[in-house]
Amino acid sequence: MLRYARNDGVVLYRTPKFKVVRVYIYQLENNLVKQMITAILWDYDGTLVNSEQRRFSITTEILEKVVPGRPLPPALHSLEQFNEANIRAHNWRDLYLNYFALTDEQVMLAGPMWSEHQNKSKIPVEIFEGIGAVIRKLGHFPQGICSLNCKEDIKSHLKRYCLQDYFKSIIGYRDVPFTQQKPDPFGFFCCVQNMCLENDDVNFIYIGDHEQDVQFAQNAEQELKKTKSKARVWSLAACYGENDSSTWSVKPDYIAHSVNDILSIVTELCEGNASFPQKD
Repeated sequence: MLRYARNDGVVLYRTPKFKVVRVYIYQLENNLVKQMITAILWDYDGTLVNSEQRRFSITTEILEKVVPGRPLPPALHSLEQFNEANIRAHNWRDLYLNYFALTDEQVMLAGPMWSEHQNKSKIPVEIFEGIGAVIRKLGHFPQGICSLNCKEDIKSHLKRYCLQDYFKSIIGYRDVPFTQQKPDPFGFFCCVQNMCLENDDVNFIYIGDHEQDVQFAQNAEQELKKTKSKARVWSLAACYGENDSSTWSVKPDYIAHSVNDILSIVTELCEGNASFPQKD
C-alpha cells in the first residue's frame, strides 16, 4: 500500500487495486491544524460571559447622567425589554440612537462613560457554563478577544477562572478610537498584531453574539483580501444566550446553539467538512 501525505492534513492511501482511501488525521494538538486556522478571536459580553444584568444596570445609570430628569425609554423599563432592544439593534450606536432616543452628541458623551461605570459596578458576571472547557480544548490555537468592554475588567474575570493565559491578546474599549469601534475592523487588526502571527497566516474565526460581530468579521475579511486574496474570517454566532441570529440582516457563517457546538464547528473547519454555512 502506497502512502501519499498532503499538506492539508489529509493522508491518501493507494491500495493494490488502485483504490484511494482518504484518511483524516485531524487532532486539535496536531500542528497541521494550525496551518488551517491561524487564530480564534472572541467577543466578550454575551459570548464568554453572561453580563446582561450588569449591562442593563450600567446603561440605565449612564442615561440618567446623560439626560437627567428624562423618563427612561421603554427599552430600559425591564431586563427583558433591554435584551429585546439589543437583539434588534444593529450595533450599540443604533441602540443608543434609535432605542434610547439619544442625539449624536449625547451618544458621544455616553460612550466614554462605560469604563468608569464598569469599574464601579458590583454586579457579578459569570462565564457561560462549559465555555472554560471549550477555551482550554482550543488552547493549541492562538486566541484573542476583541471587545467594547474594559480590558482590565476582562482580565480580572479571566483570572478569576484561570483562563487569562489562553489569550495572547485582549483589545478593549480604550484600545480603539471611539469612531473606529465595531463593526469597524480596527480592533481586529490591533488584536492580530499583538498576537505576533506570521504574515502569511490568513484564516481566522471570530465568535460573537451580535449582528455587529458578524459585520465586524466580514469587514476584517474584506480588508485582509486587499493584500491576501485567499484570506478568510469565518463568523461564528454565539446563540446559546438570549439572542436569535434568524432576525439579523447580516448572516453569520456558522451558528453555535450551545458552547460545545463551537468545538464541533472548529473541528469541521479543520477537516474541510464545513464548506456550507450553518444558517437558521
